[in-house]
Amino acid sequence: PNGLSSGDLKKHTPNNPILTPQQISQWQTVMEDLTSNEDKGIFHLSQIPMGAKISTIHAKLNKLNSVFPIDAVIIDSLDLLSPESKRSSNREELNDILADAKLLATSFDNGRGIRLISPWQTSRDAWKEAKANGRYYKSSMAETSEAERKADLILALLEDDNHEFKLKAQTLKFRDSTPIDFELDIDYDRGYVGSSDRIGASFELDLLGNGGYADL
Repeated sequence: PNGLSSGDLKKHTPNNPILTPQQISQWQTVMEDLTSNEDKGIFHLSQIPMGAKISTIHAKLNKLNSVFPIDAVIIDSLDLLSPESKRSSNREELNDILADAKLLATSFDNGRGIRLISPWQTSRDAWKEAKANGRYYKSSMAETSEAERKADLILALLEDDNHEFKLKAQTLKFRDSTPIDFELDIDYDRGYVGSSDRIGASFELDLLGNGGYADL
């Protein structure tokens, strides 16, 4: 909350000073903290080549893991990857990709495993139904039921038409805990998604398992 506007950051130039001197100082402090504070860990961004498969991801992760330990990987997104072998339908190929992703998550680094996070889409009909009923269901997930079966956690986010800066978060499935619903505060312009609800904050701690509060 009260962070810098991403729109202002993009538009700010020496010849077009959008940010105030105080905001510039705030931005410099943030950048120094992110780049020089070793307690923050390492955030590595990789552009995956066209036609990449789960085996491509696995090889990349193994190489990086030899340089620094990897705790989590976010793939945007699994449905854009290619299957290891061609199948007769897109649904079957998605099933294979999800199964391979599950194996990667559980077997990575000689069985240590890794948190693997990826967005998944719903169908338009499911979105309309959620808008009408105020919630999603496991059946809302598009294309393949494997997305529901293979996942340990499914977190659905539904915008509240009556509150511009609120998201309804629903745990449709949580293998290691009891699913709950909670609200998230959101500010797209400032890249902020967090929970002022203490139930939500406790859930985030349980989800991330890092012993410290973190925005989703």
